[in-house]
Amino acid sequence: MNSPLWLPSPLAPLTAVERRTSPDALQWLTSRDLVAAATWEVYRAADLPSTPALRAASLATWVVADGALSHESALWVHLGGTPPALVHVTSPRALRNARPQRRFYCAQIPVTEAQEVGTTRVTTRIRTACDLARRMPPHGSTTALDTFTRVQRIAALLDAPGELEEARSYLERLHRQPGRPAAKTLFSQIAEWRSAGLL
Repeated sequence: MNSPLWLPSPLAPLTAVERRTSPDALQWLTSRDLVAAATWEVYRAADLPSTPALRAASLATWVVADGALSHESALWVHLGGTPPALVHVTSPRALRNARPQRRFYCAQIPVTEAQEVGTTRVTTRIRTACDLARRMPPHGSTTALDTFTRVQRIAALLDAPGELEEARSYLERLHRQPGRPAAKTLFSQIAEWRSAGLL
């Protein structure tokens, strides 16, 4: 069994993770609230805040050279909450996946649609919201609560003034892309719910 990755301290570079903590030692540290999980295999000192840079660093080893964290993983980096069950990476190359916990998407990522969070490349909030909106589960395939929670998270990515309109403009440039009509409908719903004070 591999030892978990360890983000040692606030003073260490977030990309300098080490394989040095045994599972037994980790369990002891966790039981005494000295460390906390950043993801299922990466732990941080309990008093180290869970910032976007730290969350991105905890997934950095999964990102290929020309890729970026995307979809649910980018959502988690930007907003926090529960780590995704899979690591989502978008790359312009079609790649074989040698790690079952990683999901690859093959797509272009223009410079304006990715950003460095700490030292890890992540899709921007607008690109992330559009990617997720285009892949919303079909109506009726999830509970109403799950759907509303997902919409809330996507809306939270677009909370700055003008971001919702920017996301709509981005969708207009995605001619004939799968999920585009559903995403446009979702963004209209977000605007309506905000006007009604529901978001």
